[in-house]
Amino acid sequence: MAALQTVQALRAGRLKNECLAAACGGWAKNDPQAAAAWAKDHLSGSQLGGSYAAIAASWAEIDPSSAATWVIGLQPSTLAEAALSKTMMAWLDQDAKSATEWVESLAEGELRENARFHLVIEWAAGDPVAASEWIAGHAHEDGADAMVDTLLNEWSSDDPVAAAAWASRLPDSLKEGAFAMILSVWGSADPANAAQWAAQFPAGETRERAIPVLAETWAGIEPQAAVRWTLGLPESPEQADALDQAVRVWSEKQRDSLSSWIQQQPAGPDADRLRVTASTIIADKAPREAMNLASAISDPVIRKETMEQLLDEWKIIDRSDAEQWFNDHASDPWWFFQNERFALSYITETEIVIQVPRRMGGK
Repeated sequence: MAALQTVQALRAGRLKNECLAAACGGWAKNDPQAAAAWAKDHLSGSQLGGSYAAIAASWAEIDPSSAATWVIGLQPSTLAEAALSKTMMAWLDQDAKSATEWVESLAEGELRENARFHLVIEWAAGDPVAASEWIAGHAHEDGADAMVDTLLNEWSSDDPVAAAAWASRLPDSLKEGAFAMILSVWGSADPANAAQWAAQFPAGETRERAIPVLAETWAGIEPQAAVRWTLGLPESPEQADALDQAVRVWSEKQRDSLSSWIQQQPAGPDADRLRVTASTIIADKAPREAMNLASAISDPVIRKETMEQLLDEWKIIDRSDAEQWFNDHASDPWWFFQNERFALSYITETEIVIQVPRRMGGK
């Protein structure tokens, strides 16, 4: 008590909070209930949350079951989250079996799910293999997907290969989410090897979800490499989604470099897909740039359809600016006759009166 009175006299701040937590934790080693009662009566906010966590850690070393029961009594409260984590950590170190049995003894509902979450996250950090074996035994229960995600979010950072091997043995209903989680984590650290693993997925819902997740993650680190990878995938729904995700992320991070890189690509189907995807994505923020990208699509049918779509959307946002862009380009004979079907269709629809350029060569 004397130590706590001394600490209470300190100026508010991190040092005071840490000293309070240390004092309460030390008191809890001898009388955890008294320490908890004092903290409740004298502290609030972050001071109370930190002290609760320290009390729980000390209490759990002595009597984890009682500590866990006390923490559960604090729920639902953000102040209790750290305390529950500390309790599970200490209990798992002593006796993982009794920790899991206590969690499973709780009545179904939010408290049990919260306890499961903290059990799994602490177990995954300390012994993911043991945690995975326990979770596998509950794979057909409600809430299994949340436990799998929690485990893999931790495990995939340390040993993605082992995490992937375990996930491949899960029921089909859990594989889709599990693989997506692994790729999200693995892809942020080692996208090339994650891509090699993902490329082996058979066609189906799991592949359709996982491939775009990896593309999105990879693009946040190496956008050009991510886009090249998606272009190399077999044509499929997930390939289209992956390309869309990679280009979207790149455009949000560095739109100028995206446009410049696309314009350097040799004409062909891959470049056309890039231009369609990129122009559609950036149209709301940079309509002129989007139209310039679309104008370079080599396939005349795809070019016309894309430009019509972009211009229609642009007219809704800023009709005068859209018409000005069109007029500026339509006055160029080369551009006009390269895009004659699109230009004449637009002129007819909008009833714009412009001077149609004479054909190249004076014809």
